[in-house]
Amino acid sequence: YVAPRNSLEAQMAEIWSQVLRVEKVGIHHNFFTLGGHSLLVTQLISRIRDALGVELLIQEVFVNPTVAELCVIVTQKLAEQVDDESLARSLAELADLSDEDIQLILADSQ
Repeated sequence: YVAPRNSLEAQMAEIWSQVLRVEKVGIHHNFFTLGGHSLLVTQLISRIRDALGVELLIQEVFVNPTVAELCVIVTQKLAEQVDDESLARSLAELADLSDEDIQLILADSQ
């Protein structure tokens, strides 16, 4: 058992736990080894879509059957959802920050 290392892995492990009806899911546990099958994959995809706003394909679960692997796919899909306009706005806001503001943000994140 390897515990989730970040909030996305924790969310994903919790979803797996609910779908598979197992108490504890580690990031390297295989969905199918834990009792998953094709019908449960559709439930898993639906819950991920509802919780994270990401649409996964069935074959993506089969090819990436661990929490860690599927989180990589989810992260990639979340990054693809960022449109150019909102990214440009965010970058412009960051460019307007003073060195003091940046130091405060960095201090708060630690």
